[in-house]
Amino acid sequence: MKKALSYLVGFLFLITVFLYFGGLLATIVSPTLLWPLAFLGLGFPISFFCMILFLIYWIIIKSKNVIYPIFLLAAGFFIQPNFFNFSPSSNKEKSAENELKIMSYNVRIFERYESNNREQKRDQIIDLIKEQNPDILCLQEAINQRNYLTIKELSKKINLPYYHLEVGTVSKSGSEFGVAILSKYPLKYEESYAFGSGGNVGTKVNVDVNGQPISVFNIHLESVNIERSYYKYSSDEVIELSKKAFIFRMRRIARQLKAAFASRTKQAITMHNAIRDSEHPVILCGDFNDTPVSYSYKTVKGNLQDTFKAGKFGLGPTLPAIPLLRIDHIFASHQFKVLSHRIIKKEISDHYPVVAKVKIKQ
Repeated sequence: MKKALSYLVGFLFLITVFLYFGGLLATIVSPTLLWPLAFLGLGFPISFFCMILFLIYWIIIKSKNVIYPIFLLAAGFFIQPNFFNFSPSSNKEKSAENELKIMSYNVRIFERYESNNREQKRDQIIDLIKEQNPDILCLQEAINQRNYLTIKELSKKINLPYYHLEVGTVSKSGSEFGVAILSKYPLKYEESYAFGSGGNVGTKVNVDVNGQPISVFNIHLESVNIERSYYKYSSDEVIELSKKAFIFRMRRIARQLKAAFASRTKQAITMHNAIRDSEHPVILCGDFNDTPVSYSYKTVKGNLQDTFKAGKFGLGPTLPAIPLLRIDHIFASHQFKVLSHRIIKKEISDHYPVVAKVKIKQ
């Protein structure tokens, strides 16, 4: 019995190793070349925690095999250091003179199309932004709609007088949707990045911070757009679903994910080139719809700093519904010193807002 258990554990460990390294390869192999790796990257948190379980199990039984998960976890840390933050947890935000407080938030169109309490939720989002009082605010899924919320009205409500909305799509009624940048400092619109997919769009502005120009990018990479009915079922619905219908839906989800991985790859390359050519220190905010274990994340990041590393111990998830995934990011070029990074765990939109403090190095 003991020998059979040992063989079973060994077999499961080999499967975990395959999934684990497949996920790591997802950061360096384009999904347009080998798309299955992108799925392994998406599932990397699971293989990571399975590796932790093997480590704990072999420590408990005092097996020499413990060396394997130790080695693999260490290798993973060096290959993908931004997946997990090993810094000690801290509840205090570092502060400094002349710091900039950056906030990135996917506001889900300020809940405009929620059937219940949309005005209340809209106002809660606005109050949350006012409470954080950022110097520069980047919004994804922003809205400019008369009789609900215009970008000008938002600017006044949150006391950020300078603003730019990059429109990705316009409704039949004339409402505009896209990404927005609002600032306490004067800004000059520079460039737009049309990704060819409606509301997914990017923009760049130059912000004059007391005579120091910085380039601020705000991007919303390709969404997956999987209907909730295709992946969330009640217990009764699961029983009723036929095997054929379930497989059909899973295949459809896989096709949508595959297409989104490919689109984000092209968008990431576009943004990487734009950031590389920037003449000024760079701040980049965005909803990537991809985790740190992905080709698009690594491509956009390039040589920038992920402010996440100045945050709390752990994964730093930004999706309330999926607590293992971090898809909202703030990056800074090395001309900045990153002081802090925080995820505001208030569930109003379907994303948590991310806040970072930085300071330009002298």
